[in-house]
This record gives sequence, structure tokens and C-alpha cells, in this order.
Amino acid sequence: MNPFNITKLRVLYSPFLPHVNYRCPKYLRIKPNVKCPYLGFSVDLLNIIAARLNLTIVPTLDHSIPGETDYGANINGKIVGILENVVNGTVDTIAMTYTNDHRFNSHFAFSRPVFFAAGRVLAIRQKEDFSGYFSFFKSYQQTAWIGIAVSLIVQCLFSVFVASAETKLRKKNPTHWSEVVWRMTRLQLLQPQTCQSTLVSGKLSILIFSLAQCAVIMGVLSSYLLSHIIKPSNPVQFSNLKEMVIAMKENRVHIIETHRTRVESEIKGIGKTLGINMTKVAGYNPIRISKNTKEALAMLREPGSVIIRYDDEDMYYQAVEDCDVITKEEVLPLTQSSFIFNKGFPLLPAINRVIREETLEIRRLQNKYKRNFKEKISCKAPAPQKTGKRTIKHI
Repeated sequence: MNPFNITKLRVLYSPFLPHVNYRCPKYLRIKPNVKCPYLGFSVDLLNIIAARLNLTIVPTLDHSIPGETDYGANINGKIVGILENVVNGTVDTIAMTYTNDHRFNSHFAFSRPVFFAAGRVLAIRQKEDFSGYFSFFKSYQQTAWIGIAVSLIVQCLFSVFVASAETKLRKKNPTHWSEVVWRMTRLQLLQPQTCQSTLVSGKLSILIFSLAQCAVIMGVLSSYLLSHIIKPSNPVQFSNLKEMVIAMKENRVHIIETHRTRVESEIKGIGKTLGINMTKVAGYNPIRISKNTKEALAMLREPGSVIIRYDDEDMYYQAVEDCDVITKEEVLPLTQSSFIFNKGFPLLPAINRVIREETLEIRRLQNKYKRNFKEKISCKAPAPQKTGKRTIKHI
């Protein structure tokens, strides 16, 4: 029950995973069915709060394109984005959670924390393209390959000299030098089936050479197979934000963002503690600003590019659908976020009471969306699509 006889809760729904599942058929949907069991974390939780307080939800739909939602910012003291709808009283709250920090706490009131998000660094697994086919050369050091080449050249020159001397001594028809070189090269590449030598020393040298050749070839093939079996190392070469700022200074890491204010102030603060002038760094390695999520993920394919996201943000859920995207955890600290209201909203104490009493249900919802829903949409290895005349449909 609520003590103010308020019967409606006006909520703005914006296409933003995992809070509002805009992929449901007939979006917006605020009641689950068989085709859409995952309404969204905030949709489910606001439904619970409304039911406990006998409130009717009055939905307002944000028609922005998924991935282009301006979820709000504080620009020189002015609130912009979808948060303007709360400021001007169009809605009471938004089906999305916000961090209670200096950007917003002077303008809004926050509920008790409802979502605990883990930070992720997103990067692309760089492909070697055509050069990957020559990776087997890396099985031996460069000096070893140079030694093998020099040895082959010396053997070829010596064979040409011996063939020339043999021609003069035995008065045989002269053999062209290219044919002699070809025979030696062929011997290097192909194992002889028989030891065609009348001398014991010749047979022994061929045997030793064959064993050495087998060792080289097996080493090359093993390295080639292992290079395709072993998972490549994570392209994110830093373990915390301080190391990231140092990597930015060295131009090894490039930050991609959709809103400059999101990470710029934090990066400048870390740079100041390290004695790094980030304004100077921005002159040659600025934060790359994209127009939307699609463009940001495309920019991520540039070597050294990373995106910083928490697992309560739409871009993170879109990124994990790409099989080339690698995520690194434990770089950013855990953060907690809450529903946002205008200051003095009369139902906030009652909403906080419901949130406190529904702690176990909130944890279940977090597992539902941070684990089950994420696994449902994450990239999976392709499987056979057809067996006979029967088509297998992947959910």
C-alpha cells in the first residue's frame, strides 16, 4: 500500500538492454508470454513494485533507434537526453538504472540500489588474414632459417663444382648448373626412397639428413596445427585503469565512446594522479567518439581500440553477439545503480521498502538477465542447419 493514494506510476521505456527487451515481438511488451519470457530487468522489477503498491503503470515509449538512445548526461549543469522527461515531469521514472554520483545527485533522488554491474573492457580478436598462413615460419628463429638457406646455397654451389669437375675428369656430357641445383633442392624437399649411393659414408649421410629433415618438418607442422588450435591471447594488455592511461600515453590503446563526458573526466583524473597531462595526450590520441553503437563496434576493429562498458548497458549486450569480440573482466570496479526520480517524489520511501523486501527476487532477476539472457543472445559456434529434409531452428 502507498500512503498518498497515488494510483499511477508513469514510466518511460527506452530500447536499452538488459533493462527493456526491445527484441520482443510487438515491442513494447510489459507482460510476459511464451514468445517473450524476457521483458527486461527494469520492466520486471517495476512490475513487481507496481503490484506491491497497487499502482497502474502508465507507459511512455521512447522511439529512439536501439543503440542510439541518449540515456542522459549533465552538460554544464543542464540535464539532457531522456532524463529531461523526468526533470520536466513528463514521467515519474525511467525503466533504466543510473549510478548515484556527482553528475546527477544534485538534480535527482535515487532509489535503493537494484543492479550491481561489473565493468568490462571490449576488444576485437585481431585476425592475421593471409599472413596467418605463413605462421609456421615462426616455429624456428629467424637465424635458424637463415642458416638453413645458407646451408642449401653452399650445398648447391658445392654440387655444381663437383658436377663440373666430374664432367672434366670423366669426359661426360656437361650438366647444366640449374639441373644440378634442382636435384639438390629436390633432395632437400623429398625424402629419397632408396639410398642410391655406393659408399657407406654416402648412405650414412643420407640417413642423417633424412632424420634431420623429418625433425624440421614435424616441428613446422606441429607449430602450424597448434597456432590454429590454441586460443589467441586477449588483446587487452592492461589490468586496471592506471595501466590503461599509461597505454594511452604510449599510443597503444585507443578509447572509443559514444559520449565524451562518460570517461573523459575519469581518465583525466587518473592521468593527474600519475603525473600525465591527458590534454596533451588527447592531441595525438584522442577519445574516438562514435554516433551510435553500430559505428562504435565497427571502430572497435581498429588495432588497439577498446570500449569500456558495464554489463547493464545495451552496447555490451550487442557486442557479445559478435564472435570476434573479447571481454576482459576485473579491470573496472563493481558499481551499483538505482532507479531515478525527481527530488521529493512522494512514493520513493515506499518503493525503497519494496526493494528492500524483495532482495532475493532482485537477485534472481539479475541472474536471469546477466547470465541466462546473456547466454541466450551471445555468439555461438555455427551448427548444421539441415539434416535431410528437416530444418533445425536455433533459438
